[in-house]
Amino acid sequence: MTQDETHTTPQKLNAIPCRQCRSVGLELEPDGHARCKSCGAVNELAGPACPRCEYVSGAGACYCEACGALLTFTCPRCQTGNWSGAEKCANCGQYLDTLGVLMERSGDTGLRFHARQRDLASLAAQEDESARQRRAYLEEIDRRRQQAIAEAAARKAREERLFITATLIFAALALLTILAFTVFALLNR
Repeated sequence: MTQDETHTTPQKLNAIPCRQCRSVGLELEPDGHARCKSCGAVNELAGPACPRCEYVSGAGACYCEACGALLTFTCPRCQTGNWSGAEKCANCGQYLDTLGVLMERSGDTGLRFHARQRDLASLAAQEDESARQRRAYLEEIDRRRQQAIAEAAARKAREERLFITATLIFAALALLTILAFTVFALLNR
């Protein structure tokens, strides 16, 4: 199959080789162009690529040959034919999708909405960081408390050992004293 046949035969975009580096696999850009995943070169296609299934139909096709989706859309303002995946008209800049038209009509309401969303996301990130810092602070306090408990237990164990040792020494001395008096009393008789 020649390079020209590859680009004229209808097929999936990711199966078409790049004209520049010959690597297989093109990606559909938001403007309808096909860009090589390997070298980044923009490739011309024989026909329009479907924004839904990325199937490249033959030249002049109005509907996708694979899924039947509309491939061209007429601008309501200037009547220019546009690729159906485009957001704005290539001729006059009019939004082609309903959401874009509504946002354009709403003026800065959409911008305020998106700014508010960014502010809320920023606030949520700040709250997450604050919660992480509080958790780290409380974990440090708990670690110190556990360390103090362990040190107190070790100190108590040392004191108990010292007490037992002192008691045994005292008992041994008392026993030796009694024994010495007993021996002394027996010898002096």
